[in-house]
Amino acid sequence: MHAQGDINDPHSYAKTLIFLIGLLGIGNFNVILILLVFTICYTILVLYSGCTKISKISEGGSAIAVPLMLILSAWFSKLIFSVLLKNL
Repeated sequence: MHAQGDINDPHSYAKTLIFLIGLLGIGNFNVILILLVFTICYTILVLYSGCTKISKISEGGSAIAVPLMLILSAWFSKLIFSVLLKNL
């Protein structure tokens, strides 16, 4: 277990990149796009590693599970946000 703010925390890198994207603003779209690609790639690698090492899913199963997790989480997020926006 990592302490909060620990430099070895795998999520600290993604949090830092997302923070930098927010600080840069829309004027630096090229830099934001590069940081976004790194963040997405890192997220996919962490999910794959979690599936194989923590959940003990085979590599082939993890290769299918990661895109399914991303698609389902995006779909649920869209569903929740559409319901919330409808109620405003």
